[in-house]
Amino acid sequence: MPRSEALPAASLSGNFSKRRSELLSHRSFFGGARKSAEVNCAPAECRECCARLRGMFAAVLATLAVSAILASGAELRGTWSASTNGRYLAGTWTAVTQEDGSAIGRWALQDATGKILMQGGWSASKSTQSWNGAWRATVSGNAAEYSGTWTSAVSLPPEARLAAMLESALRAAVTGTWKTGPYSGSWSIRASP
Repeated sequence: MPRSEALPAASLSGNFSKRRSELLSHRSFFGGARKSAEVNCAPAECRECCARLRGMFAAVLATLAVSAILASGAELRGTWSASTNGRYLAGTWTAVTQEDGSAIGRWALQDATGKILMQGGWSASKSTQSWNGAWRATVSGNAAEYSGTWTSAVSLPPEARLAAMLESALRAAVTGTWKTGPYSGSWSIRASP
């Protein structure tokens, strides 16, 4: 099937069971050679169709896996960076989302070689109708607590939970701004599977 050509309307209609049996009888999902009398296509068309289905199946599985990880309270991890007045900081983070929609985790500040310079804990909450909220951080071995506000430029519905923003960092970097007292700057996070 040429790339510019859509699937036939008949193949998109009908109930799921009928479509599933058509697909399975057409060619085995993983590239086998079963053919059906009701579906006839050239091998190149079949390979392209099966490749599309495998790609869609992989995307659905990845989305379900990430949602299950975040819903189960499992730890998500990644890298972060922040800048202010020409200074650049970077490190790693972990997060666990909470039932109330907030997130807690650990952070580490690293130098260019990956050596940990500082580490501690953090928490964040989000406004119910916009991509801004509050953050708190502690430094291991120090009784002081730091806090401030954050905003994000994430392209998710404003009413989505903080977990959705952390999940989106698996697909692309999430960016925003931070502020504490007279200091402010930009931040970015990226999550790893």
